[in-house]
Amino acid sequence: MKFIKIILISFCLISTFLINAQTNSPYSRYGLGDAISTHNIFHLGMGGVCIADASPLVLNYNNPASYSKLALSTLQLAARGNRSRLIGKADINESTGSFDIHYLNMGLPITKKTGVSFGLMPINKVYYAIANSYLAFDTTRIKNFSGGSGNFQNIYLGVGHSIKNLSLGVNLFYTFGSKDIRTVNYFPDTLDFLYSQYLNSTRA
Repeated sequence: MKFIKIILISFCLISTFLINAQTNSPYSRYGLGDAISTHNIFHLGMGGVCIADASPLVLNYNNPASYSKLALSTLQLAARGNRSRLIGKADINESTGSFDIHYLNMGLPITKKTGVSFGLMPINKVYYAIANSYLAFDTTRIKNFSGGSGNFQNIYLGVGHSIKNLSLGVNLFYTFGSKDIRTVNYFPDTLDFLYSQYLNSTRA
């Protein structure tokens, strides 16, 4: 009964954290967006070295065989913040930042040789907004807006088991999310031209 309560509470927390990051990054329009590291805080502190780590207290999502070494029920929650500056031509100098969830996962030792883990791992994010204005044929002002939003995340379930000096493990994950890219051109100084709008949506 206690195990079921832990699972229900964890997934309620996961559903709360399904939010879009608010970083204004123009480069996130390419591919599936800006990639987010799947390393936990402990392994980021070691430069991303994690494959051979099997700690009894730290979940290692990148090595599911390590779940077999868990000694205690473990809940890991981390937030991530960043700050960026965009510098370009025409005196472009803008600062932006974000604060969002890095990961939320849980590990449970089932027996002395078997452990399981499940959780949420954001893997990509998209968020940007760009607006500019210019003259065409020296008479017609054209305004352009381009913006995008969305993110992609993994929900995973993994199990690890040790047999003597050998540990085996596997992660099963479901990737979901969306990406919407919108471009709008309009002509504020004339009624002779209709505005155009282009929308590209990606769903997973």
